This record gives sequence, C-alpha cells and structure tokens, in this order.
Amino acid sequence: MSLSLAPINNQQEYSSFLQTPALKPHASFMHTWEWGEVLRNETPEFLRLGLYDSDKLIGIVQIIRRPLRFGGYFWYAPRGIAMDYTKTETVTAAYSALNEYLRAKGGVFFKADPDLVRGDPAVAAIDILRPQPAAIFTQAERVWCVDLQKDETTQLAWMKAHGMRKNIPYYLRRAAREGVAVIASDRQNDLEKFITMLHNLRERKNMVGGHDDHLRRQFATMGPRRYEKIFFAKKSGHVLAGALVAIYGKEASYLHGASLDLYRELQAPHSLHFEIMRYIVKYYPEVERYNFWGIVSDKNRTPKHPRHGYSEFKRSFGGYKEEYMRARDFVYSPVLWRLDWLLQKYFAWKYKND
Repeated sequence: MSLSLAPINNQQEYSSFLQTPALKPHASFMHTWEWGEVLRNETPEFLRLGLYDSDKLIGIVQIIRRPLRFGGYFWYAPRGIAMDYTKTETVTAAYSALNEYLRAKGGVFFKADPDLVRGDPAVAAIDILRPQPAAIFTQAERVWCVDLQKDETTQLAWMKAHGMRKNIPYYLRRAAREGVAVIASDRQNDLEKFITMLHNLRERKNMVGGHDDHLRRQFATMGPRRYEKIFFAKKSGHVLAGALVAIYGKEASYLHGASLDLYRELQAPHSLHFEIMRYIVKYYPEVERYNFWGIVSDKNRTPKHPRHGYSEFKRSFGGYKEEYMRARDFVYSPVLWRLDWLLQKYFAWKYKND
C-alpha cells in the first residue's frame, strides 16, 4: 500500500473529515483544527497534513517541532494520526509514510502517542515499524474514566457498581442542601478567575508555575466552538472549586482543576464533577464518557506519592482505568535520541512521573 502526505489548508474539509464515524473511537480535541491553531502560535514550525490513498483523504495529523535541551529538535504529533485504526494494514502504511515524510525534514526523532489502549491490534501494527518506546508519556497515559448515563439515578447506580466510595452520595446531597451550585462558562473573564485559582493552588502546594498564556490561547480558540468550558462550584456568590474541561468526540476531558479552602467541609469538588457529568449528558449527548485524566500507577498508589491525593479523588467516583500505549519515538539520530531518552528518564525519576 502506497500512501502520500500533503498539507491540508481547507478548514471545512479538515473538520468535516474529523467527523467521520470511523474516527470517533480515537479522535481527540487535540486533532481539531482549533487546537492546531493554538499549537501554530506556540511552535517554530507547525504542520497540518492530510494522508491520502490516491486522491482519497483517509487521515489527518497535526505536528509541531520542539527543541531539545542539548540542541537540535524533534517532531511531535499529539495523539497521532486521526484515522480508522481498525484497518491495521493501513495503520502500518500510514505511520510508515509519516515517518519517512518527517525523516526528510530532519530532526532527531518523531514522537506520536495515539490514544490506543494497550493490546489494541493497531499498536502491533505501528510496532512493525520498530519505533522505540518513549522514556515517559507526553499526554496522560493512564487515566480514570466514568461512562456517562442518561439521568442522575442511573449515573449514581453505575458509579456505585464500579467502585464509587460510599460517602460520595452523602457529599452530593449535603452540598445541594447547603446551596452549592455549579455553573458553566465560556467567558474569557471567567478563565482569568480560574487562572487566579490555579495560582493560589500552586502557592499552597508549593507547585511549579503553570502556562497561563497557553490556557488563554486555547480557551480563546476552543471556547467559541464549544470545545472547552470552565465550570465553577459556588455558594453564596463565592467560588469554591473550578475545572477546565475539553469536550470533543466520545469524551469530555478534565484538564485542570483548583479548589479553595472556603467551605471545605462541603466537599464542593465532588459536586463540581458530578454536575459536570450531568451538564455534558444534557448539552453534549454524543459524548460517552468523562475522562478524569491522569492517575498514578497501582504500584505507586501510596500516600507517600506526591500525586496520591488527586489520584484517589478521581478514583473515588468509581469507574475504570484506561491505559494507553506508551508514546513511540521514530529515531533518526540514535546517539542524540538516547541522550534525550536518558535525560527524560532522569526527570521522570526526579519528579516521580510514572
């Protein structure tokens, strides 16, 4: 099979193709044209390519160029190619064509991390090309998911059947009784309120700084298309907790969150996320699940781990763990790639990223 790649500059053609039903299982908000526009403003080189079988468009991919710490650069395709992953022969041909396209442009390696679960036949179809497993994930690799149900009663029953902590319904009832309400917003000034909350959280937890301008760019681009929402849990006009959620395809993804110490006894973050799920069901009926994003591995599920608290919070809703394939590196310069790989392994150990 011989496939070709070419720039795709028609937004309507691109976005229409992304709606193809066969793409939905693996299509991410990171594949959207709008997310690409965010990336375009944050990288020295951005590529938006169509994958063609003769003249037929069968895949799309967005790629950025990233610098390496010791000089040089690599290419990265967030969530890989948006395509039909059930056709494994085509998957192999697609990644082979993309690999050769980028090899010709130079760089140390090309990284891709499609959201294929471990064991999916498409993973083996990519590995036929003998890429190297990356040192560490780039996007969330191990996530916690809750399948969305048609109403509140069914949702709670599903969560209970999938390991929900027994005190969650009590938290929800108490918060409702005490007047905690959840609102959704796509206003830029509400994003600024949320960024302030993130600053306060980092100060309390001694966390490193965030990427405020990145959040502003993505919300300004994604918000008007209904691909992102800010949610706040409030009581008596006071914001208690907030979340930034991306919504596209089969899932809504919890990207960032923060809470304040005010009224902590009401456990507002639990109400916040439960009401986000109800909102998604009402206004985005095509969405199938709520993705809480990253959790720590089972082997590191201990109070000593720095991310134990937020990981256990996500698990408390009940649900299931989804583990994606480790990102793959298609290597062009083995020595420089290995240097970067070892450096990434060191940082993963230092900051306990697992």
